[in-house]
Amino acid sequence: MTSKTTARRTAAAAAAPATASAANLRFGIARADITPPFPTTMGGYGARQDYFDRVNDPLAAEVLILENAGTRLVIVAADLIAFEDQQAADLRRQIAEITRTPAECVLLNASHTHGGPEPRDQGVYFNPSRDTGASIRYREWLQKQLLAAAEKAAQNLEPGSLWHGCGKTAVPMNRRLERNGDIVNAPNPAGPVDNRLHVLALRSQDGRLRALGVRLSCHPVATGAQHLITADIPGAFKKACADALGADVTPFFLQGAGGDMRPATASAGDRWRQLDHAELPAVGRQLLHETLAVLLQPQGLEQVIPGAFRGAYVEAEAPCERLYTARKDFVKLLQDGPPHYAFYPTHALARLDAGLAIPDRVKIGVQTLWLNDDLAIVGIQGEVLIGLGDYVEKTLLPKKALLLGYCNGCISYLPDSHEVKRGGYEQMGYLYHIWTGPYKPGLEKIIARAVYP
Repeated sequence: MTSKTTARRTAAAAAAPATASAANLRFGIARADITPPFPTTMGGYGARQDYFDRVNDPLAAEVLILENAGTRLVIVAADLIAFEDQQAADLRRQIAEITRTPAECVLLNASHTHGGPEPRDQGVYFNPSRDTGASIRYREWLQKQLLAAAEKAAQNLEPGSLWHGCGKTAVPMNRRLERNGDIVNAPNPAGPVDNRLHVLALRSQDGRLRALGVRLSCHPVATGAQHLITADIPGAFKKACADALGADVTPFFLQGAGGDMRPATASAGDRWRQLDHAELPAVGRQLLHETLAVLLQPQGLEQVIPGAFRGAYVEAEAPCERLYTARKDFVKLLQDGPPHYAFYPTHALARLDAGLAIPDRVKIGVQTLWLNDDLAIVGIQGEVLIGLGDYVEKTLLPKKALLLGYCNGCISYLPDSHEVKRGGYEQMGYLYHIWTGPYKPGLEKIIARAVYP
């Protein structure tokens, strides 16, 4: 494994001066500590409804600002299970005002760690006794930290260059296994996996490495449903990067199409195991090693020559199957359906009693940030499965896309037509949102059409 000394030397050796063609690019970066300073409930596991016991490792959010020809793109990368949908919309507007850019140029990406606080206070899966007030208190506190970091980043812009490369990673493994005719959450080493490791680097005008980030597609659930605050694998990577490269390099983590991926190191035969928190640093060092392999290989990174920066935010509208629409459907389901899903017809009947309809269409945010005419960052408001992500990327060819999930909130799992037909847990978001049924096949085409050309 790369030592601190070796990593620092190799990073220095990889330094390259910014070229004249990128002379107009400026960037700013700031970090906020978003570790909850008071007791909060935790997000990611429905059965874990109580407070965390203690902090194992801190949570952080990095605010990146890229500016070219007076236009700014802003990316916030946070160690969160997800941004709450409404707060995400408000945050984007407020950050846009602070950074002097349109809201469609501000993107929020959550790492989806299951070891952090639950910022959402509404959901049918919450126990009625759950302290949802803790979620509201945390959201309000979180907002202050992020806005302060955005202001700091905007006040410290410097000239430099942006670099991008792609390597391989052994961190993720497919988790949708077919067993006895059902799709179960279990290790599936033969299943499809996005093993690409996208690497982004920001260099100062004199070529010094100032920020190093990765885009990985994998659920950060290595430590399972324990009661310790942890950024999980993203935090372990950032800690390994900071230890090896020093305080002058800001590490950051972007979550990709990780909806059906889980850390391979947590596989134990036909089931998943729960890593001890003391095992996380080794996974972080592995990810850093894979990152440095891209950074240092010949032609490993290409400079991104900024073009006309532009952003767009589109709400794609996806239809649901109309399996349950009328009162009689929910009464029958309550009588004959599985007891552990009784919350679905119960809440649906309450909606009908209140004079509300059961939605059969879902709005999903799709954001596109173009760095130049050939490279876009595409952020999708949900847990993107590999098939859907792959389809969206291919529709942009020969242009390249850095595709991110968990952006600007999180509506549900987002499967492509193939995975819709296979079934499984990831198709059951309608139960928790009280929709008429799962998504109809063709969701990948709807999302792809929403990507701003």
